[in-house]
Amino acid sequence: MPRTAHATTLAALCLGTLGFTSCSKLVPNKSNSHHQVKAPATWGEASSGQHKKISTGWLEEFNSPAMEKLVREALSQNPSLQASAARLRASYSNTVNARSNQLPSVDFSAGGSRSYIGDGGNPGFYNNNFNLGLNASWEVDLWGRLSDLSNAANFNYQASIEEYRGARLSLAANTARAWCNLIAADQQLDLAMDVLQSFNKNASIIERNYKAGVPGTRAIDVQLSRNNVASAQ
Repeated sequence: MPRTAHATTLAALCLGTLGFTSCSKLVPNKSNSHHQVKAPATWGEASSGQHKKISTGWLEEFNSPAMEKLVREALSQNPSLQASAARLRASYSNTVNARSNQLPSVDFSAGGSRSYIGDGGNPGFYNNNFNLGLNASWEVDLWGRLSDLSNAANFNYQASIEEYRGARLSLAANTARAWCNLIAADQQLDLAMDVLQSFNKNASIIERNYKAGVPGTRAIDVQLSRNNVASAQ
């Protein structure tokens, strides 16, 4: 097989297998050694109620401080996630308010006044008045209306919790995926640069041999080597 065809085949095999190797191992080369990501060997399921562990706990298994930093920054600065957290707090307040409607309510009031009583020439006196008020009320949940409102508010709160957890997990996963894609693209660029360098060296050798009249070196070989360089560029 001619050397140009061999080089072309080698480059094609390298490019064809890049997608698999870069995504499975993500081993950085000389240009991105600080972007190391190690795929987890095992995945552990977080216990019930550990929504923060589910959202970001798996980041430690990648052994990538840069990825973990980006994900946590996204979780703390994302406006949509902040809005979801605000809706969660509002939903919790609604549950507290709904439960309070089932309890007796008590209103307390206090007041006071002071007035001067006199007729001009004769000395007068001050009159002080104080009053206290206490009102109590309680709505009997005869038909279950209040309990139904309380249950509905609680279910809405639980739905808000799951919405918030899902938003956190989705944002963390998308950020981590983008970081892995960036590393894969960086590796593809490095491989493309290596292939271009190899084609340049191969073209120089073929042209030198052609000019020197080395047997077996034809003009078509020179043209093909130049085409390979242009394609790699």
